[in-house]
Amino acid sequence: SPSRTPIRIACAGDSLTLGRTGMWNNPGFDYPSQLEKLLGNPFETHNYGRNAVTAISGFGQSYNRTSIFQASLALGADIYLLMLGTNDARVWESESHLFATSLEWIINEVKRTSPATRIVLAIPPWVKMANF
Repeated sequence: SPSRTPIRIACAGDSLTLGRTGMWNNPGFDYPSQLEKLLGNPFETHNYGRNAVTAISGFGQSYNRTSIFQASLALGADIYLLMLGTNDARVWESESHLFATSLEWIINEVKRTSPATRIVLAIPPWVKMANF
């Protein structure tokens, strides 16, 4: 069967994207790898997760300040799957008013660098704050 042009998916986000769960790093069990296995050919996922990042800008660990974010933009993906917000929960009471505009800025950067890219926002799983 002839090979098809890959459909590239940039999976951008925090440690949940990267594949860190709690104290464990699980290579191959990260959701981008699992997604690629589920979707099969011609889909190709690229993991642009980084530990401890926030969507809210202005912090030292803001996703928009990272080189991995720049790399995710450089891919020129067909689909940009963005899942951020887990680490923002830590500062939600004082900084939640910045979340929507910070996320919108990231989305606009993706649109600016790759206008044809489809953007999908994923909701992070629930986190029990007492264990966070």
